[in-house]
Amino acid sequence: MKTTILYTTLSAIMLLLATACTNEHNEDSDLTPENKQVQFKLNFTDYGEDQEFEGTRASFSKNEVKKQMVDLGNGILAEVTVQRDTTKTTETASAATRAMGNGHYTILAYQGGTCKGEIKGQVYYGTFTPDPGTKDRFRLPHGIYTFVCFNDKVTRSGNQLTITRANAEKAMIGITKNYNINTDTPMEVSFTMKHVGARMRVKLEAYVDFPTPNKTKAVISDAAGNVPVSATYDAATDSYTYTNGTMTTGSYTYTLQGGVGTYNRTAYADTQDYQYFLPTTDGAKLKLAFTDGTIYGRNMAGASLVLNPSPALNMVQSGSYLVKVKLLYHFLYLFSDGTTGLVTESTYGGGTKIPVGVVLSQSKRIAIALKNANNDDDCEWCYSTYWSLAEQKNVSRTNNFAALCNLENGYEETWNASASTDGVTVKGNTPDFQAFYAAGHYDPGTPVSGSLVGKKWYLPAMGEWKYAFATLGLVSKPTITSTYQVTNWTSGSLANFAFRQVGGTDLAGGMVSDNAPNLSMWYWSSSEYSNGYYDQGGIINIRVGGFIWYYNNYAGKRGSSNRGWVRPFIRY
Repeated sequence: MKTTILYTTLSAIMLLLATACTNEHNEDSDLTPENKQVQFKLNFTDYGEDQEFEGTRASFSKNEVKKQMVDLGNGILAEVTVQRDTTKTTETASAATRAMGNGHYTILAYQGGTCKGEIKGQVYYGTFTPDPGTKDRFRLPHGIYTFVCFNDKVTRSGNQLTITRANAEKAMIGITKNYNINTDTPMEVSFTMKHVGARMRVKLEAYVDFPTPNKTKAVISDAAGNVPVSATYDAATDSYTYTNGTMTTGSYTYTLQGGVGTYNRTAYADTQDYQYFLPTTDGAKLKLAFTDGTIYGRNMAGASLVLNPSPALNMVQSGSYLVKVKLLYHFLYLFSDGTTGLVTESTYGGGTKIPVGVVLSQSKRIAIALKNANNDDDCEWCYSTYWSLAEQKNVSRTNNFAALCNLENGYEETWNASASTDGVTVKGNTPDFQAFYAAGHYDPGTPVSGSLVGKKWYLPAMGEWKYAFATLGLVSKPTITSTYQVTNWTSGSLANFAFRQVGGTDLAGGMVSDNAPNLSMWYWSSSEYSNGYYDQGGIINIRVGGFIWYYNNYAGKRGSSNRGWVRPFIRY
């Protein structure tokens, strides 16, 4: 039988291995190293490289591959996405890449399910050094072979190579199948060394900044006590088996790394602390439990979620997973049938109901429309905004700005003739009163039923805008005492999200640096103010930082000094 003797050669990129794993391989002194050598090359792959989800490469074209929505039970909703994590363990420099594989290695040669040879040695920055006392060659007959290479994080017992979850991070195995040794000239066997385990990290996002120094903390554990705790590869049969058990808890501590800042951004708290798992680990058996921290003023300790996205997350060898948990405030919505509920009851959260507004006050039964009226175009308060004192329009007109900002009679101003000075005009039905008419004829985009039948949208009074400020900004209702008063809220991004997540449009404007479509959003109120010279409509400037309370309008989409947007309210 023709045989080939395999030798070792030391170099920065080649690993040449030698020794015998059985006593059957007698050395042939007639074979010389020059024409009887095989080189072994080890190529190390990082986590996430050549990764497959659900057994298909096609899904790699998608960044976010799995989603789920979880009610945490504390007024917070978690939108969970699982995607491939492209973060590298090392930089791309060749020396650093080779360093990833430093350690002690064993190479086995198999033919027909039988081990024909074994070599052990130390790898350091790509250089292989045989163990002291070993020989520099072993002899293999010509034929088809499978070569198996593994490091010392893998435990061998005969043909069984076992990896525990404790060693899942650094255990590496490379398998080269169907290698044909059919010549006495130098040959090269290459291994693609892969991590046996998979890794996962969890990133938090929110529409408000994460509090410091009280950092958010969480632990990840098995939800059912039934996850892989050891994996065994049978080199003779080329197959894996797994043993399930209880997983040791791993913890995360989050630090704010990116604030909300300005227009429609989320804050994020990240960690590079990975948890390591064995292949076939089912995300539905893993639980992320918060142990400390607050968000949106809600205590996160005790809140938890099981990683059960659809489709299911089943971890693969060398896979790298980034779990993004976007923490969302549980706003209350008004549905087209007159009922109220959370986003999870809506068609946008997996439910069946169609949202038409965001509830601002349950006691007052007030909701704000999801979109601007008038086809999202701005308009005048009425056709003669700069009217004289003799042209007072509202019975409730006042020259006291603090009193103006306490008015909550928007419905009456829009729909009751008695609220008009002439006692006849119903502004909601009069096109000359553009802002009122636009609000009164707002179309939510879907037919209404139930208790909403017969209910009318209206232009809110200045005092009613306080409910929007408090509810959408997660702050208390403000006290307004002077014109052009600024009141700050938690986050305009949070307020905009309340509308966006159910198909609505932004309420707050942004900043030039954010490329916001509208930098200043001025909204009309139904309230009329007299400054001693002119009667003017009360108006609110809503931006990411909060509200500015004023009268008339000095900015608009068309650059007019007398125009503003209309966001209708409804009393449901």
